[in-house]
Amino acid sequence: MPGNSASLLPPRAGLNVQLTIDMGLQAIIEEELDACLAEYNSGCGAVVLMNPNNGEILAMASRPHFDLNLKEDVAKNGFNFAIQAIYEPGSTFKIVATSGVLNEGLATPFTSVFCHNGNFSEGNIQIPDHHPYGNLTLEGVLVKSSNIGAYKFARILGPKRFFDYTNRLGFGKKTGVLLSGESSGIAKNTDNAVDYSRAAYGYALNVTPLQMACAYSVIGGNGKLLKPKIIKALVANDGTVVETFATEVMGQVLKPETARKMRVALQKVTEAGGTATLAAVPGYKVAGKTGTAKRHNPNGRGYLPNSYTVSFVGMLPAQNPAFVCIVVIDDPHTDKVTRYGGTIAAPAFKKIAARAAAYMNIPPTEPMTPALANAAVQ
Repeated sequence: MPGNSASLLPPRAGLNVQLTIDMGLQAIIEEELDACLAEYNSGCGAVVLMNPNNGEILAMASRPHFDLNLKEDVAKNGFNFAIQAIYEPGSTFKIVATSGVLNEGLATPFTSVFCHNGNFSEGNIQIPDHHPYGNLTLEGVLVKSSNIGAYKFARILGPKRFFDYTNRLGFGKKTGVLLSGESSGIAKNTDNAVDYSRAAYGYALNVTPLQMACAYSVIGGNGKLLKPKIIKALVANDGTVVETFATEVMGQVLKPETARKMRVALQKVTEAGGTATLAAVPGYKVAGKTGTAKRHNPNGRGYLPNSYTVSFVGMLPAQNPAFVCIVVIDDPHTDKVTRYGGTIAAPAFKKIAARAAAYMNIPPTEPMTPALANAAVQ
């Protein structure tokens, strides 16, 4: 409709969005993610780094991606792996059964279970381990990443409580982060004993990298599940703060003492004898867990041959974490190392964590010898 000058309205400036993203940390994780994907010939992966004390996402990167200025390949590469990819997490999910039995008072970190020397068989339930183990404590199950041990503790917890903790830790539902297109994943009780046994060690369900980072932030914090926050404030052009976004607590999942015990156990995963020694950062105690899972066949039943998703979720410093960081690498290819979370994702975490600790001026928690100092910058 034609109008006259009296019908025109002057343009009104929009609001500036202040993110929780730190550009220095963002640069670090993008550089290290790109380097890891290039080294292991993978085109897909994600890194999320967040503050477990307030839920702020300090950095988040997803590959493949596209240039916002050009929008080339946006249809092919517009998929945000960090919040939209759903994958079977494997052993990083073992925190559910272990933290659940600790929280319910059904076990201590030193409660021992028999791991059947690497092959558990009971009716239709068949659980293999990557190495034959006899008796392992709860801490030992995490340190050695025993599938059978994780199931034994899940069985102590029982399916109802196991899936209750799964849900309370944020799996099977959207985190509510203020980004579009988030996946909810699938983590539900099918009342099938085989599914239940596989869920104990991270199969028969799927998660997003952001969900996993939030769950580990429960352990890294004081047991509360926090809504991940990526927007800090809305600010007008004149500097007036129009709206701020406070920390939102979604629920008290674990007792603070349970979270502390889990940090102690996960710290041992990165020490001698654990599956994640390559995640250790000189000068700091690191807590975390490796994950290696076969990739599901998207075009049929079963799993793709010789194809894996590898991951590591860690926190630093171990007993009072300034950040939680997850590294997920999809379908890596290499002849240099065996494709495990501990050999591919853990070293990437180490590089990110060492650089992030220096950038954030986190004081070292351990003595730094000249040899360790040199290793930290390599």
